Amino acid sequence: MCGLIGTAGKNINQLDIDNCILAGKELLKERGPDAFGYKVSEKRNSVLCQSLLSITNDVGLDKQPFFRKKIISSFNGEIYNYRDLYLKNIELFENTSINEIEVISKLYQNKGLDFLNDLNGMFAIAIYSEGTNEFPFEHILLARDRFGVKPLFYSDSLNNKLIYSSSCYSFEKLSGNKLNSLDISSASSLLTLGHMIGSNTLIEGAKQVDSGSAIIYNIEKSSLKKIRYWSKKDFAKIHENKKIKEDELYELLLDSISMRSSAHQGVGCLLSGGIDSTLISAIYDKIFEGKIRTYSLGFKDNRFDETKDALYSSKLIGTDHQVIVYPGLYPQLIENVLHSMHGFPIGDTSSLCSYFLYKEISKYERSFMGGDGGDEIFGGYSHYKFSSKIKKLDFIPISLIIKIIKKLKLYRFQYMPKLDRLFSLSSGFNYFHLSKQRVFWQNDLEKLFINDDIKKHSLKNDPMEFLIREQDSQNSDFSKMRIIDLDNKFYNMLLPKTDMMSMANSVEVREPLLDFRLVTMMLSKGLHSQIYHQNESRPLQKTILRKILPRYNFNKVKQGFSSPVDSDIRNKKDCLNFFEELFFRNDHIINKNFSQELIKRQMQGENNSSRIFSLAALLYSIEKLKLR
Repeated sequence: MCGLIGTAGKNINQLDIDNCILAGKELLKERGPDAFGYKVSEKRNSVLCQSLLSITNDVGLDKQPFFRKKIISSFNGEIYNYRDLYLKNIELFENTSINEIEVISKLYQNKGLDFLNDLNGMFAIAIYSEGTNEFPFEHILLARDRFGVKPLFYSDSLNNKLIYSSSCYSFEKLSGNKLNSLDISSASSLLTLGHMIGSNTLIEGAKQVDSGSAIIYNIEKSSLKKIRYWSKKDFAKIHENKKIKEDELYELLLDSISMRSSAHQGVGCLLSGGIDSTLISAIYDKIFEGKIRTYSLGFKDNRFDETKDALYSSKLIGTDHQVIVYPGLYPQLIENVLHSMHGFPIGDTSSLCSYFLYKEISKYERSFMGGDGGDEIFGGYSHYKFSSKIKKLDFIPISLIIKIIKKLKLYRFQYMPKLDRLFSLSSGFNYFHLSKQRVFWQNDLEKLFINDDIKKHSLKNDPMEFLIREQDSQNSDFSKMRIIDLDNKFYNMLLPKTDMMSMANSVEVREPLLDFRLVTMMLSKGLHSQIYHQNESRPLQKTILRKILPRYNFNKVKQGFSSPVDSDIRNKKDCLNFFEELFFRNDHIINKNFSQELIKRQMQGENNSSRIFSLAALLYSIEKLKLR
């Protein structure tokens, strides 16, 4: 597990190289505290840098960047099947002692971009090559795993130069502060949805490498080509109404978890007591020789605490369980979390609890299995259950009803009371579930910002409409919801949260439910009744878990990862002061009266925690990125 940074271009100079190396050493320590290395190409037109967090090998065996015969390679992440790929292509290798980066380097040299389809893992890859059969010119390859678990940002908007990094903080130094303009649409998306959209970042001219994609940068021509090597939408489109065999699914889960169980300091399990974490822990226990170690976060407030569920699951499985008690919000925690976003802000308040959890469990080990993707892949969200029922109400003229409510002034457009759910239905009942994401309404953004360009953009462009268009592009309602969840909130908020908060504490989280073979199976076939059956969610997972842990509480109500952040902001003056000071420092960007009203209503009992946190994430990132 590592951090990447680099630059390439026909006109780069020694200062560009020195700045890149310095930025890597300063900004990627958290992602890779064990070692730092860099390699400059022979023509001195490219430099690749890497910070290392050693997980599967002792420090030194994973040394990167890796140089062999006109190619320099570096990567961040884990390739779980690299040993199998080595054995299948053993004739290509000179040594018997190999690691992941050697496999990546040799496969790209010999197979070209097709090698990406062979990789099973989470990764961000950067390779410099003097030329291959597929691309017979000097180039940089940047590639990202199928779901975007590991971050990779880049910009080719500077003259004759490509820059890339695992952190958006790097772009100020790499660009000589030339990438300093705020992307207005991204700011609007963040405050509307809680996350940005697509491959966008807060920096105008900087993008993410898309999940399941690669880019080839021709150094001599300063040209860039984007290539998609895997698409979840393709599998959703060919969906067969064909039953998934439970034994087949179990064997796939077993293999996925087994693949992710190797680390020289051991692999723990995050165990909340929910279906996903309990199933993963129970299967891992069957693989592991000895007692597995599991961890959960506990709260003093019983409304949020799932400790009893976690301890019950731990007892059934027989794990060595550790409960980490969340102490509540404090200013330094807020600061640490906002900083850990590295200029890619998200509006998820559970980031605060996640950061604290990873900070504490880093004292025990470095690698853990998580359950991200379970709700999206197996249909754990309530809107999967109600989609077909609520669509039957589409005949009701909801737009007309909303107009009448507005005319009678039965609804005041302020900080989102419950009737916001009604207004979300103006595009039809089938979009009801999307309303749960909305943070600010567009007319609120118009009042919030001082900048006229942002005001105009906010009024004319509603990011929620983008989600609706995305959903409409899918064939079936069920595919629509799973794809929209995977490509938006999951991709740009939930996965980044896990990566940013864990890596800030030099911790790696592995995601067995995101094995591409498993996701392919769940998207390309399966009966609707295998996702929801007779008002029971996740029947496939529950059938497997019943065979392993028949005494598990299958009637447990899904709680989700929630926390008392709302009451903490309201009742802890030092935390409230943190946000007030941040808003005050940025009164050249936002309307001071609006932000004060937001905090005042929070103190009076209104839950504005998501709005306050999202706004704080935006403003903090703007400050750190030095955007204008």
